[in-house]
Amino acid sequence: MEIKLFGKESCGKCGSTKNKIAHLLKKWNLEGKVQFSYFDMDTLEGLTEGAYHGITETPTTVIISPDRREIARFDGKIPHSSKLKELLRE
Repeated sequence: MEIKLFGKESCGKCGSTKNKIAHLLKKWNLEGKVQFSYFDMDTLEGLTEGAYHGITETPTTVIISPDRREIARFDGKIPHSSKLKELLRE
């Protein structure tokens, strides 16, 4: 399982989302079991990965299954904890 977060350093919601996901992965003992990557949309790497995933707003959180399929996406909002837990426990 993988979580990709697309944001900007100047975006308050993006920072909150990054902190929330990191906190929840630690709380649920999923560090090392769920890969978490942050892509800054103000960098070439972030823009490239964002274009691949069709990112048009920040923050956007994309959940990728072990077989590399996108199973959930949260565009322009902070994902709800219960929904994240449900997705990551599958």
